[in-house]
Amino acid sequence: MGYESSPSYDDGAYDGLVVHCSDGRFSRQFNDFVVNHLGILRCDRVVVPGGPGALTLERESEPEGMRVIDDVSMLCTVHEVDRVVLIQHDLCAYYLNCRGATEASLRGMQLEDMAYAVEIVRAATGIERVEGYIARLVGRVVVFDEVGGA
Repeated sequence: MGYESSPSYDDGAYDGLVVHCSDGRFSRQFNDFVVNHLGILRCDRVVVPGGPGALTLERESEPEGMRVIDDVSMLCTVHEVDRVVLIQHDLCAYYLNCRGATEASLRGMQLEDMAYAVEIVRAATGIERVEGYIARLVGRVVVFDEVGGA
């Protein structure tokens, strides 16, 4: 017999959609923040390298950016979502290895992308409640700061 999950299936209303990076070093903290701070118990998640940064890629140069916003738009429509949360984080390998950021330029690039990602999500979905956060390390503790949106 396969593994049987204890929570039962829930086909009720969605609390929102969350877009965050796939970096496993932050996954437990993302879950904790979304559920225990934001109160989003039932949500769709779009988890991709760079999180909201992937939304800012242009169609011609980086078609995966359009796939991400198409997925976000479809999920918001089909599941009647009225709240979108975007989360960036410190030490993001996507920015450092794929987008040319340095440790010194990372935060500025993320903040710029976050503002753009909020605009893109609003334009694609018609949803006004789009929130942006950055998870930063303070020693070994992850602290979430609101940086844009709503």
